[in-house]
Amino acid sequence: MKRKTETVQKVQTADADLQLVLSNAIGMTESALEEAVDYCGRKMGTDDRQTVVEQLKQGDRTACGYLYYHLAGQVAEWLGAWDESIKAVYIYDSDATAEDVCFGRPETPPMLHLLIWVQRKTNALDATLGVLSRALVQSYTELLGRPGLEHLLDAQVVDDNEVNNNIGYSALLCSLHTCPIRIWER
Repeated sequence: MKRKTETVQKVQTADADLQLVLSNAIGMTESALEEAVDYCGRKMGTDDRQTVVEQLKQGDRTACGYLYYHLAGQVAEWLGAWDESIKAVYIYDSDATAEDVCFGRPETPPMLHLLIWVQRKTNALDATLGVLSRALVQSYTELLGRPGLEHLLDAQVVDDNEVNNNIGYSALLCSLHTCPIRIWER
């Protein structure tokens, strides 16, 4: 009976810790989204926040681009402060090909695509990205009223070995077609 009680206590503690981390992440993402909307408005030449939010709700590619770029910078700074093994963070666009735009194929919901270069991959970073992803979805849904949104953050982690050998997503770093933009580095 003692083991069962200890196990239940550990699970309850882990759940409480996860809720605390998630609530902190939601607070950070809400603040980051507010700043990103303001940045988006400045870049689009308007002080009317509601106009910016409406353009984001309609999926305006320019507005979304400004929002995601600013948001990516904030996410990269948080991750870099949290995990010293992160070397650089890049943003890239992979939502629509030239053919999709030309032939009017339906676009997928916008996503924030990040490429994170680390010395070595860790489960802790994966867990942090999962919590951050959930918090971003919740904050984005509250701000823009997009029910049903399941994912907003697509973070691909590559390590030194993958970059040195041009394996997997690290191949984007020297791609001619999808050139990522470095938004943070150590």
